[in-house]
Amino acid sequence: MVNRLRVSFIVVLLGVFITACKEFENNNFTTFLGAIVDADGRPLAGVELFFVENPDWWNSEEESKFDRIIYEQRTNALGEFRFVVPRRNFDAFYGIKVSEPNLLLFEQFDQEFTQSIYPVSDGQRSADGVVNVGLIQLLRP
Repeated sequence: MVNRLRVSFIVVLLGVFITACKEFENNNFTTFLGAIVDADGRPLAGVELFFVENPDWWNSEEESKFDRIIYEQRTNALGEFRFVVPRRNFDAFYGIKVSEPNLLLFEQFDQEFTQSIYPVSDGQRSADGVVNVGLIQLLRP
C-alpha cells in the first residue's frame, strides 16, 4: 500500500514537472538586446540594469510603480546588455530600469523620453525572438 502511494505521488510530481517544462518549449523566449552609451555615443561598461515588472499596470489608476525586479545585470565592455525572458511572463508591464539617480534618454514612437525606466514589449519581436532596443543614453546627475 505504501509503495502504491509513493508511485502515485511520483507520477503526479512527474506530471506537474512535465507540464511546467512545456511552457518553455519551441524557443518560447524573448531576448531584449541593446547598449548603454554616454552623451557622446561611447559605450558604458558596468552599468547596473534591472529587468522590472509592474503586474498591476493594466488595472492601475495611479502612477505606475515597478514592484518587482526579475533580472539584474551589468553592461559588458561594449556597453551591451541582454535579457532573455520567457514569453509566458508577458501578462504584465515590463521595463529596463537603471539605478537611481541615473536616468535613461531614449526615443520611442517618434518622441524623446528621459526617465529611469525604458518600457519594453515583445510586440516588436522578430522571427528569431529578438527585440533590439538599440542605443540608450545614460544621463548621470
